[in-house]
Amino acid sequence: MGCCKKWDGIESDYVAKDEDDAWDYAGEIPGFHEEYIRQAEEMLEIARKAVNE
Repeated sequence: MGCCKKWDGIESDYVAKDEDDAWDYAGEIPGFHEEYIRQAEEMLEIARKAVNE
């Protein structure tokens, strides 16, 4: 094997068994939670602006 792919900037040969397994793995990536929250807040702000227009 030895073939690695980049997954969110991390070299890995990880393959998720299912969606829950993938989220569990993502939660182990340093900074993942912070970035996820930042993006969610950004999307919420965009949605609020769209509703108010």
